[in-house]
Amino acid sequence: GVTAYYDKMVAVWTDTRHGNQEAYSARWYLPLLEPRLLSPDSGSIQAPSPNLTWATTWKESDDRYLVQISADSTFTSGVTFGTVFDNTFPSSVTAEGKHFWRVMSLKISNSDTSAWSPTWSFIVDGTPPTASTLLSPVSGYLSQSPLPTFDWSNAIDASPLTYALELSSNSGFVGGDTRTYYTGSASILALPDPLLLDSTYYWRARAIDVVGNNSVSGSWTIKYEPYFCGDVNNSGGTPNVVDITYFVQWLFVGGPTPPIMAAANVNGISPVNIVDLVYLVQYLFASGPPLNCQ
Repeated sequence: GVTAYYDKMVAVWTDTRHGNQEAYSARWYLPLLEPRLLSPDSGSIQAPSPNLTWATTWKESDDRYLVQISADSTFTSGVTFGTVFDNTFPSSVTAEGKHFWRVMSLKISNSDTSAWSPTWSFIVDGTPPTASTLLSPVSGYLSQSPLPTFDWSNAIDASPLTYALELSSNSGFVGGDTRTYYTGSASILALPDPLLLDSTYYWRARAIDVVGNNSVSGSWTIKYEPYFCGDVNNSGGTPNVVDITYFVQWLFVGGPTPPIMAAANVNGISPVNIVDLVYLVQYLFASGPPLNCQ
């Protein structure tokens, strides 16, 4: 068996070198070892001022550590020094770019020092990504589906990005029906939970890089408002002569656009035009075919 306490090692075993089964033991001390670096992973991207950590050299209450950080891999210029008595060093490095670091063990009771650890590096990134641009549905959109699909442009950053769709019944995105959906690297989301009927929602996209820097787009609105096919003026009822009048005014005298265009697409064929008007008249007054909004 072997046991260890800090830098003290003791081994116990049995053998028969003298003709009898006997127990033997040995004790020794670990030398002052070079530190084994732990984090951040070499070459990783970090937020400003990352903490540097390493394994101790196990000289109980007799070890301290010299840390060097530099933008130069040979540590011949621009070197930051620090001496600590534990195995963590708050780097305070805020300059963006690649930085190199290494650690040496020092013995407090005498002048013993270890070799330098291997050199590791980290990349400081304090710049948020560009903001995404919202694509669809357009602001003010009246959705006939409680589960619309949201789409926005990809943001730009030096590191991989993830996205979040933020949706709220409050323009400040706090309180009310406020939700956040993380989409990974996809800049599109088919809403998994339904919008509440007749509620206006604000939505925006947030781009997040690997160290948490983030940017948010502007916000647009959407409202879930199911419709009756042929209800051209969106009055909330079955179609009637008022809808025909609204249709005619829109098509021929510059009247307002139907609030929900799909409700005016009564023959199911795009675009909406005079053919739909005739189709609606025939349905209402000449026993024409059933309405088929798409």
